[in-house]
Amino acid sequence: MEGTKTPGKDLPTTDDCMDSMTMASYLDGTLDEAQQAACEAHFATCADCRQALAELNGLLSDESIVVPSVVRERAKRLVQHKEENSSTTETDSKPA
Repeated sequence: MEGTKTPGKDLPTTDDCMDSMTMASYLDGTLDEAQQAACEAHFATCADCRQALAELNGLLSDESIVVPSVVRERAKRLVQHKEENSSTTETDSKPA
């Protein structure tokens, strides 16, 4: 979790605040248990991130927003690429 700002918002953040991709991953349930627990602990103490999370959840569930299929497909490929790279890195860093 980095101290970055949510795109389109000028919310104050601390070094412990998470970026919008982490929040989106939290919302769609793709974080591992440790990451999810860390997010939940942070949300319990950070009103700014709770607000950003609520706004992001509203955007993600707004069916009136039409995302072009080319954007959806590119996003899927980027996520798959990131997951493949993190799997390879985890496998490579484990002792034999």
